[in-house]
Amino acid sequence: MADPRPASNGDTAGHALLSTAERLLRRVGLFADLDTEDLLAIARVLRVRRVPRGTMILSQDEPGDVAFMIVDGAVDVLLESDDGRQFIVAQLGPGDHFGEMSLLDAEPRSATVVASADTELLVMRRDEFLRELMRYPQIMLRMLVSLSRRLRQADAQVASLAFGDTADRLARLLISHARPGPRGPTIEVAQEDLAAMVGATRQTVGRIFSVWRRQGYILTGRRRTVILNPAALGALAKA
Repeated sequence: MADPRPASNGDTAGHALLSTAERLLRRVGLFADLDTEDLLAIARVLRVRRVPRGTMILSQDEPGDVAFMIVDGAVDVLLESDDGRQFIVAQLGPGDHFGEMSLLDAEPRSATVVASADTELLVMRRDEFLRELMRYPQIMLRMLVSLSRRLRQADAQVASLAFGDTADRLARLLISHARPGPRGPTIEVAQEDLAAMVGATRQTVGRIFSVWRRQGYILTGRRRTVILNPAALGALAKA
């Protein structure tokens, strides 16, 4: 039976916070199959973290005890060599997650993660994360699909570095990392970061892009590349 007394200010604030948390959770792919009741249960163990562009969120080789889900913004995933060089292996955006590998295998962080834009994150501790995986098999399934997709992208990137020239690698990278956009598939990564991802210099990527712009393959702007002719880039990637 419902309590006839009016809700206190604390109750109202609590319901508002849970409603906001549910709204944020619905933006995260891991939780797409859960109903409202389940989302609200998970919302109670999450924290919201907002970080400005340039913030290092994770550091390679450090211990890991939390997982992150991106609500808004973007992050770069980087590997660091022994001599301090960094190589961008992925860019993640809204709906993606990261940091879960250390929670699953108890190993140090495998990569450094830096916010490439002002970013809003949901944060979950290891014990809570593992408990929710056991409670909701659909989360586990979506995580396995996501990890499998990332592994395939990593395999393709390694093969491209080993066997392709710079234009091939760049074409493959644009195709594999682009997201739907109003003018065509779009990748929002600066050219210097694209260069790092394909193991080339910024100048080399700039020269390739100049040719592709003249050919009508791409359109470039500030930290953004729009693919105007996916078929042509696809042919380059398969060459």
